[in-house]
Amino acid sequence: MASVRLRVEERREEMLRAAAAFAHAAEGDLAQLRKLLGRRTSAVRRLRSAVRWYAPTGQAKGWKLWIEGWAASLREPALREVARDLDQRWKAALTEVLTEGAEAGEFRCEDPASAAWRLTALLDGLAVQMTSYAGSLSRTAMLEWTDDALARELGIDRAELAAAAR
Repeated sequence: MASVRLRVEERREEMLRAAAAFAHAAEGDLAQLRKLLGRRTSAVRRLRSAVRWYAPTGQAKGWKLWIEGWAASLREPALREVARDLDQRWKAALTEVLTEGAEAGEFRCEDPASAAWRLTALLDGLAVQMTSYAGSLSRTAMLEWTDDALARELGIDRAELAAAAR
């Protein structure tokens, strides 16, 4: 019985280490997001930069980590809390810039928090598809779709979005 307890304790410690490693890696992503969203430029430009940066590139190592973290969080409460906190911080950062841009009159966005949820849900879903099924969707197509979604959320047309990003 003692060996069973030891294995359970070892597994728990392993999951806590995994949660800490996941949080550390994700903090790097959050720092990059804060950097993009904190630039001194229009909210439209910052949002487009952040959304485009979100798309997987190359080996998508960061995305593989997120996907594995989400999957493991279904079974591991410690990892679930870390993933939930990081996800909420992503949405909060986007919500803040959406609110700022709407209040400044750059665009119309009546519900920035819901817009952030819709954008991250789309981005997460597309990134999972691109990472899990290499070649199923080109990065170019993903960026076009995300530009369409961002323009819709901001109540502007794509040409205006592209022009603001220059």
